[in-house]
Amino acid sequence: MKKEHTPLHCIEVVQYNLFDFMEGTPKPVDTVIRERLSRNTRRMHLPQVTVLDRDHFGNVNPLCPHCSATTSVKNGFYQRTLRLGVYGDITIHVQRYICKTCGTHFSAALSGLVERGHQYAALFKELVNAISSIMQYSSRKVRQVLLALFGVSPSHQTLETWMRAEIPELPLSGYYCYDEQYIRLNGEKRYRLTLFDTVLNVPVAERITEKITSEGVTAFLTESSGDTPIHAVTTDDRTLYRPVMERIGCIHQLCAFHYLKNVRKEASWYFKRKSLSEREKMDLALCVSLMHEIFRSPTFEEAEKRLYEVYNMVNTVPSRIKKRIKKLIEDFPLYTAYFDDPRIKKTTSKVEEYYRQTDPQKIKKQYKTRKGLEQALHQKAVYWVVRHGFISQEYSLLLARKYLGNHYDNRSIIRVFSKKKKHVLKYWMR
Repeated sequence: MKKEHTPLHCIEVVQYNLFDFMEGTPKPVDTVIRERLSRNTRRMHLPQVTVLDRDHFGNVNPLCPHCSATTSVKNGFYQRTLRLGVYGDITIHVQRYICKTCGTHFSAALSGLVERGHQYAALFKELVNAISSIMQYSSRKVRQVLLALFGVSPSHQTLETWMRAEIPELPLSGYYCYDEQYIRLNGEKRYRLTLFDTVLNVPVAERITEKITSEGVTAFLTESSGDTPIHAVTTDDRTLYRPVMERIGCIHQLCAFHYLKNVRKEASWYFKRKSLSEREKMDLALCVSLMHEIFRSPTFEEAEKRLYEVYNMVNTVPSRIKKRIKKLIEDFPLYTAYFDDPRIKKTTSKVEEYYRQTDPQKIKKQYKTRKGLEQALHQKAVYWVVRHGFISQEYSLLLARKYLGNHYDNRSIIRVFSKKKKHVLKYWMR
């Protein structure tokens, strides 16, 4: 038989690919055709769920999970119960298959309805994460909500498996607020350590500990910040924090709110005393007002000038207020570090607001396990980042779809944002 009559020369058109020109000149036509015909053309597409007959389900293109071959034959059905939210419990029959290549027995993949080995629809996982994050419910309360709405009651272990979240890792600024909160763990007192990024308005890390030590706080701050250098940390006036900040080598800003809160507390005690005359109470009120004006000053020079006016009134105020004034004079550089850098916050109001939103005092939590407590805090942290964090709309949508539900899109995610975040995204972030 002549060469021109071979099957290869019956093909008139051949489509070249880019890799056929890697050597500079295209490959011969005979070589290209042989490579195309000898290549493994096995289909690697995913199987699609289809309804075979009423409650019988199978796959359009069944794919062997062992060898990924598409050569399989049907091998009967098996019964399975699915829990599909508002549709209740549904009993279906799932198609079985036998792979003709490797002989593996497998069943139809129902990934569009439920995951392999699960009986609850993926909708329940989204609802659990959303309820836990937004409504600040524990796993037991989430279980009661699911029972009331859908008539299902997953076990606590199942709910804890679904409620998995981590505080998102973001490019940190190095300007933080640090504070701790008392919390109950199985009836015992614990401390909730929190590091908060004041520039991004997001929590950085949280840790549950039995007691607060200088070494523990130092380790928490350095480990939480990672590779980002710590520029400044705002804390309350607890003496334990001063050696910690000196050891880290960062700027230490004392919270002005906590200082003024103590001043008002001492002053209110004197205002209730009948031993003070009206003149002395007026001098005390004027001194307290000037102490507030120190932290409202626009410049350091103006604050220093008002501090001098307060110092001149030391002999006209009671003894407790004298101690507060002397403390302010001694620690004046620590209370006014924010004048040198506008990114330093003069109060810990950011982390206090975060505490009020994620674990308010009116809701007394009694968590049973450390794992459940940390998981609940992480869920709330994720929702805070999505709602209040100064991050892009695209990354906020990514976090919402990952932890709160796949139904969010570019339009609906904007409704989750707080007013301040909308303002920052519109006028300050590109």
